[in-house]
Amino acid sequence: MASIQKRGKTYQFTVSHMVNGKSKPIRKGGFRTKKEAQIAAAEIESQLSKGLLPHLTPVPIDDYFDKWVRLYKTNISVTTRKHYEYTYKGSKNTSGVNLYKRSPDMIIKCLLISLVLVDLKKQ
Repeated sequence: MASIQKRGKTYQFTVSHMVNGKSKPIRKGGFRTKKEAQIAAAEIESQLSKGLLPHLTPVPIDDYFDKWVRLYKTNISVTTRKHYEYTYKGSKNTSGVNLYKRSPDMIIKCLLISLVLVDLKKQ
């Protein structure tokens, strides 16, 4: 059974999930309406009942960043685009680091370290 919570202006769902006898809830947020969150939670529960692990596949940071820029950052200035390209080049140095089970702090640290490596290669 999923629970729906309001977080600021958006909603999130939490689906109970047990792995090896330990509780590992699946959470996802950012839904504009409660109904959207309920529908998404129902899909996750449906996949779990079929024995599938939904959206828990590892995603390399560079792939995620590239898709994020293409999807959400379409109308940006030339300077901003150059900054994103620079960050993308840095994210290529994070090979082997996936977003699955990574905290936002860890992702930022990986990106910062990779950007420093790009700077060192230029020198």
